This record gives sequence, structure tokens and C-alpha cells, in this order.
Amino acid sequence: MFGEKRSVGMFGALSFVVGSMLGIGIFIIPPEIAGLTQNLSVFFGVWLFGGIVALAGADCFAELGSAYPKAGGDFAFQRQAFGSSVAFATGCVLFVGVFGGSIAAVAVPLWNFQISALVGTDLTKTAVDLGFISISGSQVGAIFLVLFITLLNTTRARNWSAVQVFLTTIPVVVLSGLALYILTTTEPAIVVEQVKPNVPWSDLTAAYLGVYFAYSGWNAVIYIAGEVKNPGRTVPRALVGGTLFVTVLYGLICCSFIHVLGLSGLSSAGEAGTRVAQELAHPYGASIVALLVACALLASLNATISGGARIAYAMAKDGVFWSKLADGERDGVPKNALWAQAIWAMGLILTGSFEQLIQLTGLAMLITGSLTVIALIKLRSDDPDRYRPYRSFCYPLMPILYLTINLGVIGFKLFEAFEGKQGSWYPVVGLIILALAYFLHFGWRRLRHVHA
Repeated sequence: MFGEKRSVGMFGALSFVVGSMLGIGIFIIPPEIAGLTQNLSVFFGVWLFGGIVALAGADCFAELGSAYPKAGGDFAFQRQAFGSSVAFATGCVLFVGVFGGSIAAVAVPLWNFQISALVGTDLTKTAVDLGFISISGSQVGAIFLVLFITLLNTTRARNWSAVQVFLTTIPVVVLSGLALYILTTTEPAIVVEQVKPNVPWSDLTAAYLGVYFAYSGWNAVIYIAGEVKNPGRTVPRALVGGTLFVTVLYGLICCSFIHVLGLSGLSSAGEAGTRVAQELAHPYGASIVALLVACALLASLNATISGGARIAYAMAKDGVFWSKLADGERDGVPKNALWAQAIWAMGLILTGSFEQLIQLTGLAMLITGSLTVIALIKLRSDDPDRYRPYRSFCYPLMPILYLTINLGVIGFKLFEAFEGKQGSWYPVVGLIILALAYFLHFGWRRLRHVHA
């Protein structure tokens, strides 16, 4: 893949994992989980369980990434295990829905909230009115940001890798330091907690889904595996080490939230970082939190733009996507795929349709991740002589754990859809789109075979 010019080192690979995971989720999800559980043991138990499931997934992907270190991640693994039709369906959902939607979903809120707070101006107001469409200041800023980071990613890998390390290091160091400072130098909150002795299954499931969102991004490095130095060692260490580090960091941050606010105070916080700053009466607390979140979101955006383009490139190179996206490669960088992704993301930003797209593809994303873990099991059987620098820990325990939880969540969401819960059919539509992509490509292949 694009010359496989390997220039991303250990710190770069690790920052892709940590930077993709660390974002706004750790500030908005803990209050939601506190409200759902209303029980301190269950609150921390859900976070720990989410971390274990993420580690199980990272462990499975680590074996695949070390054995098949190619660009494209899930697409490349599933192409190897199941053939082009399954891989095509997965690639379409990831490139069009998950990555394209995520780029827009990070860029716009970054300007809506963090940048607006830092500059003291409401950027959600209309900046350009073309009659048929109104464009806000946040949308203009988001488009500029997508173009700038895409341009950065068209340069040598060492450039955007260095930026990723920088943007990830700032929030990690500051958040770790602040959490330790709070836990060691401030008095704990004195509150009377109303403990919920038995947490309903529906609340537990909702809490887990929130935590799942906060941990998402642990697999980011597999999409750039073709550019990672010594992938047999680096990819597994980045996946497992990065996920483990974020799990510990999340636990530390949640402890600091509870220390200052208590569980009941956290449940009503809305956004925990700003609320903690207010409780500590720090004059620049809100600005510091906004700056930290902005850095974390920029790191996530950079990693998402890098990874998504390599899915499109791998698909085009394999002949299942627009062939032009396989052109424009220079210095190991898929430039055409990067710019095509930028155009798609800008369209989503202008139309504001990215939120619906993410809702549609949420459940399909669980399916694609599960298919990749199933690919691990299949390739163990089909390709037993393949050199595997890293092997899944306690195999097949980790794949079984990951698949059991994922399939359980999928089943629960399908049950909600059939129960008629409002908005619950959105993810089901995403599954239908995934299936249609598979059958369309399968039919196209059969027609080509008949007329060959």
C-alpha cells in the first residue's frame, strides 16, 4: 500500500490510539453514568467493564494488525478473511458514515462550544446567507479546519504524526496532573448520597453504551498500520498499551470528579470539567477546560482524517471503489483519497446531516467491529502458517468476550426497535444499508463473472 513507507514510530502510533479515545466524552459521559447508576460501586464498575471490553477488542485487533500490517484496517482484514463483498460493505459504512460523519461531528461542535468559549463570541449565528442555505460561523470554521488538517495530512507521515503526538500530549499531561492535584490537595465533597440499591437492566445497558462511546477510538492505529515502523511490535503495543493507559486515566479523572462533586453532584453537572473548575473557584477554570477539550478534539480529528482516507485508498487499490482514489500517491500519502474525504465531510458540515448519519451507522459500526474479530478466528484456521508477531491473550477468551458483549448490545438495540421506542429504528436502517452494500457488490461480481 502506497509504497508502505514506514515512518510512524511508537509515540506516533500510541498517540493515535490515545488521541482518538480522549475527547469530549470523558467530560459529558460521567454525569450521565452517575445519573443512571446512582451507586458508586456500579458507577466505577461500568467504567472498568467498558475498559475491559475495549482491551479485549484491542487485543484481537493487535494480532490482526501485527500479522497483516496494511492500510485500511477492518477492510484489509475482512478482505483477507471473507472476500471483497463483505469488505466492501464494511469499507463503505466506515468511510462514508463513521469516518465522514465523525469528522463533521468533531469539527462543528469544536467551533460551537470550545472555540466560541475561548473567543467569547457566539459562532453558531449565521455568517453567510445564500438564500437557499444559511452558513454559521461554526460551519465556516469547521470547513477551514478540515481543509487545513487534510492539507497537513498530504505532507509526509512524520509531519502529521508529530502533530498528533503534540496534540495528544497536552491534554494527557494536564488532565493527569490536575486529577492528581485534586485528589491529593483538596478536601473531598461532603454530600448525603441517595444510593440506588438495584440498578435496572435498562439503565445498566444505557450506562454501558455511554461508556462504550467514551472508549471508542481504541482501534485507530490499524488504519495507518502500513506506515508504522516495525508493526509486529509497535501496533500491538500501541493498541493494548494505549487502551490500558486511557482506561487508567479515565478512572483517575472520574475519581477526581467524585472527589469534588460527589456522585449526586456529578449526576447534575452536565459537563463535568467546567463544573469542577467552578467548584474549585479557579478564575480561568472554564477557559482551561475549553482549551484542553479543544486540543483533545483536534487530536481526534487529525487521527480520523488520517485513518478514513486510508480505508478509501485500500478499497480503490483493491478495485472495489472509485479507482481515482488510488491515484495521487506521493511520499506514501494517499492525497486523492484525503481530498475526496474532505469534500464529503464538508458537504455533511454544510447540510448538517452528519448527526443523522452517525445515528444510522452506529449499530452497523458494532457489526463491522464484530466481523473483524470473527475474521481473526477465521484467519487462525485458514492461514495457520502466517507469522504472527503478537497472539491474542488467552485465545479464544478475548474474541469471545468482545463478541458476546457486542452482540448483546446489538440484540438489545434491535429489541428496542421492535418495541417501538422513538428513534430506535435509525440504527436498524444502518444495518439494512450495510446488507444492501454487500448484496449490490456481490451481485455486481456475479454479473461480471457471467459476462466475462
